[in-house]
Amino acid sequence: DEAAFVRQLGMNYVHIPLRNIASIKRDDVEALHLAIQNSEGSVLLHCTVAWRASHLWAAYLVAHHDVSVPQAVAVGKAMNMGGFPFAEFLGRTVTLEGDKTPRSKETEMAVEVEGEAEQR
Repeated sequence: DEAAFVRQLGMNYVHIPLRNIASIKRDDVEALHLAIQNSEGSVLLHCTVAWRASHLWAAYLVAHHDVSVPQAVAVGKAMNMGGFPFAEFLGRTVTLEGDKTPRSKETEMAVEVEGEAEQR
């Protein structure tokens, strides 16, 4: 029982149920945003192999921190993002071409959250 174990450690447990990466919706991104806003400390975002967590985190960065899509994907890939959900329907690998945005701290997996730079 993951929730009970986390609570035994004195942490709050927030569950955002995601069946797969294709099922992630804007409401899930907003649920993550609220969980981060309401936290009183560090936040651990995880799933079994980091595919769902990395896609959700990338969407959160774009939606709430004005990170470019290529930069957010670079962060997600460093977290084990895997492929894009629609690649399976196409039967081939899908890649995202980088933009001309200079490398920034977001690309290096550091984002500004609540006024503090935190490593992600």
